[in-house]
Amino acid sequence: MEKNFGWALEKSSMAFHYKTQGIILKRQDQGEANRMFKVFCREYGKVTMFAVSERKITSKLRGGLELFSLSYLEFIQGKNKKLLVEAIPLKQYLASTQDLSCLHSTFKIAELVDQYMAEQEKDEKVWDLLVHSLHDLQEGSAPEKIYQSFVPEFMTLAGYGKESIV
Repeated sequence: MEKNFGWALEKSSMAFHYKTQGIILKRQDQGEANRMFKVFCREYGKVTMFAVSERKITSKLRGGLELFSLSYLEFIQGKNKKLLVEAIPLKQYLASTQDLSCLHSTFKIAELVDQYMAEQEKDEKVWDLLVHSLHDLQEGSAPEKIYQSFVPEFMTLAGYGKESIV
């Protein structure tokens, strides 16, 4: 076993086993019980992962894959895709909020990260900005103000300059 940024990377006979922290940006139903997730990970950047039978009531993955949650994730790199095998929630951002403007700003931030970050492009500064912004929204800061400060800083970090996206 070799160490990878403080998290274990194990090689089995069939696939690599990865452990990381990630923020759930987006989810989409796949088939009868499966789901696809877009996750921004500390060590791997934006990653698309699949959870088999995640929508079943007995799924052990359900609690750790809520939108905008910070979760400890374990996944394997299969032949064609990354399959989630463990998801433990570490922090639930906006889980109990009734503030629609806060949710709207959070969705817009997640969409920007999903749209402008390339797959598996690690970026510690984007990670820190995303975590900080979600924390500020959780603490009750003005949602539109958070979004307006997030956009130019994120676009600069993503390599697009200080574009204005509304």
